[in-house]
Amino acid sequence: MVNILAEKLIAGLEVIPDEIEQILRSAASIPSVRVNWTAPEILGHLNESALIWGLRIRRAIYPGPLVLEAIDVDLAVRQMSYQYMSPAVLLNELRPLSQANVHFLRGIPDPVWTRLVVQTFYRRVTLRDMVSIEIYHEQKHVFEDLRYSLGLPKVIIENTLI
Repeated sequence: MVNILAEKLIAGLEVIPDEIEQILRSAASIPSVRVNWTAPEILGHLNESALIWGLRIRRAIYPGPLVLEAIDVDLAVRQMSYQYMSPAVLLNELRPLSQANVHFLRGIPDPVWTRLVVQTFYRRVTLRDMVSIEIYHEQKHVFEDLRYSLGLPKVIIENTLI
């Protein structure tokens, strides 16, 4: 059984694709604004993030140190040419990745959520912290960057989970 805090985190992750769909519908008639990344690039990055982060959490539940390699996300976004892809297609690719991560998280026993995953110079990071950081990352891209790139006002997200 997943504890209440873990379920709150999982629920926050679970709604991201639906939030994206609602934003895309709201902005359908508004011209895009070029910011750091276009809407398709943001969605492509979220797909990559869901995949990489999903692999990391699957590794994080096992004992032993987790090495979090740095990834050049700007290079990845440029190489994949997401700017030429349809946001709807990218959202359809994100849904199963997100659902798989949510399903996996719901199966993690309570004690694993508080186990040390990574010890950084500044702090200890538990699986709960990793999930919280990823939710904040996704929400920030969706409610601030994606909305703004589509000409909608940003909704500033604060990380209150960790």
